[in-house]
Amino acid sequence: MNSALILSRAAGASRRIRPPIRPIHSHAFSRAIAAAILVVLGCGAAGALAQDKRAIVQERRAAMKAQGEAMGGVKRYVDGEADQKAAAQSAGELVRLTRGDPGRFPAGTSTLDLPSETGAKPLIWGEWGKFLAAANTMIDEAVKLELAVKSGNKTAASEQLMRTGEAGCIFCHRFYRQRVGLPF
Repeated sequence: MNSALILSRAAGASRRIRPPIRPIHSHAFSRAIAAAILVVLGCGAAGALAQDKRAIVQERRAAMKAQGEAMGGVKRYVDGEADQKAAAQSAGELVRLTRGDPGRFPAGTSTLDLPSETGAKPLIWGEWGKFLAAANTMIDEAVKLELAVKSGNKTAASEQLMRTGEAGCIFCHRFYRQRVGLPF
């Protein structure tokens, strides 16, 4: 007999003391607990991932707005409202910003993923090679614009500004952007 049972009988107890409860060690129970933990962690991770995607979209919108402002800086130069140095800075900023564009479009940040928060059509990822080609065209046009501004030839800068807008901004937005009531 175990010592607890002996002591209880010696004290005149009429009932048996229950043996200690053993922990459950079944594989099914362990799997169920692991699944519950994964669900809780997955919900938290999904929420964090959604916040990351929203942050990416906000950064992308800010970069596109900054590109528009840089184009505006060059436009002021060709219109005689700004000097060449300011226009060269704007053109250089445009080049810097456009080089980062492909990285601003990770999968999961389209209108299907974040409706009313982004205008990035799912077509971007369906035609990723074509989208990258369009992004590279924008980079090339921006570099040409910077060179035209630095040359001091306002006519060349004006013509290249138009080509950059048409071959870069307008082309990409025509195919890959859906208006969602947001300026950028």
